[in-house]
Amino acid sequence: MRLPHNRVSLAATPICVRIRGTHRVGNAVIMAALEAKQALLDLAARRPEREAAVCRELTKMHEEVLRASLHTLAQVEREWLGEIVIVLGEAAPRPLPGSSDDDLRQRARGLVSGGASVRAVADHLAEISGRSRREVYALVLEVKAQASSEDESE
Repeated sequence: MRLPHNRVSLAATPICVRIRGTHRVGNAVIMAALEAKQALLDLAARRPEREAAVCRELTKMHEEVLRASLHTLAQVEREWLGEIVIVLGEAAPRPLPGSSDDDLRQRARGLVSGGASVRAVADHLAEISGRSRREVYALVLEVKAQASSEDESE
């Protein structure tokens, strides 16, 4: 099942993704708490460097809040039980349409080093810069190749 956050621009701020346990079925669109892991993976694929908090059982005796980057939170090995709220930190400033190659390369370096795929980075940067996906994809591939060659030389 695709999560509703996939229809939301991650450039907007603030964003809150609410995931409820299956025992609380109501009129709202809800997902089982087991979907929290998939939600984190989906969000991390798009914006691994973005800060977030996973809040569990807010206002209850077993309240818990984990804060880290989406990439780090997606790597946490655990079963999320109960009512879960994922709160995303403020979005990074968007480059202006027609951003320079150097600006896009710099942003791509951060995203690629954070674990994002070339395709996800290219899609994201093309969307926020207004440039063609093909053009941005080539820049991201160049950044990825450069990062790989630097890793091999170390």
